[in-house]
Amino acid sequence: MYDPEGVYTCHGPLIGVRQAADRAEVRALVQVAETATTPVVVVSDNRYTVDTASRIIRGDYACTEANQDLWERFKANRRGVQNVEWIKAHMTPEQALEKGFAEHDRKGNEEADRLAKKGAEDHGFTGAQIGKAKRELGLVRRVQEHLAKTYVKYLSCNQVTDYFKGYRRHKKTYERTKRIGRPPVDPASKGHEVKVEGTSQYCRNCGRVTRSKNPHTFWINNPCQALDLVESYKANGHRLDFGSKTWSCTRCGIEGRRMSRVQCEGGKRRGVSQRPAGGEPSTKRARLGGEFSQPPLGLGKRAV
Repeated sequence: MYDPEGVYTCHGPLIGVRQAADRAEVRALVQVAETATTPVVVVSDNRYTVDTASRIIRGDYACTEANQDLWERFKANRRGVQNVEWIKAHMTPEQALEKGFAEHDRKGNEEADRLAKKGAEDHGFTGAQIGKAKRELGLVRRVQEHLAKTYVKYLSCNQVTDYFKGYRRHKKTYERTKRIGRPPVDPASKGHEVKVEGTSQYCRNCGRVTRSKNPHTFWINNPCQALDLVESYKANGHRLDFGSKTWSCTRCGIEGRRMSRVQCEGGKRRGVSQRPAGGEPSTKRARLGGEFSQPPLGLGKRAV
């Protein structure tokens, strides 16, 4: 932490197992909040620290970050920090002027970086430990360079580019070939033999008829058991077939529930005259039987 007036300037090693740059930035901010006696403005080059601290100052932040213990300390002492501003790191005076940053803020950021490196050295690592860390850092650098070179070479290969062009074309014309989710239940598994006639569906086994908007659910929820009404049709001698909307008899032509009340006459429908093809129509008078076989006197044809 650097203060141009030298009041709050300090540095030191980061305490704890987790040694990360973001935690060190937050720890420096906590040091300012806990030691400032007058309202101060903090300038930091770490976006994570600036954004999180700004939300805490506004009062719309719940501490759920990895550095929660440090943020709780800052939240308890945030009154000493008036504002937290961001500055780009490692700029020249010309770049700072071009981007609109003050020169004293740029110099203060450089001094803070120098103190941060000095604080890291205060951990007191031995030469062997520092050498081991540098070797591991070099290994990581070489691996990253190898990955980058391989990636560039891979993208420059004509076979790779042609393959991905064809792959993208295939993805655009992709069509689903099978249903997703649980397969639907077949009405035949419930014993139904479902047929379609116009807007109606009927079962030849049980005699049920539906014009529902969701007929599949109707057949699944209703077991295939012969209806008493359809059995009464057959008991009266009717030969059943499905018409346009309901069951009908193929012999006498009667449709619907009337078949349960009327016996099938084997092709002769009641109230319909029969005549040979090409002959004259014959008229028949209704038979009342007994003394009422003739119409009473004084009554017109309408009474008959």
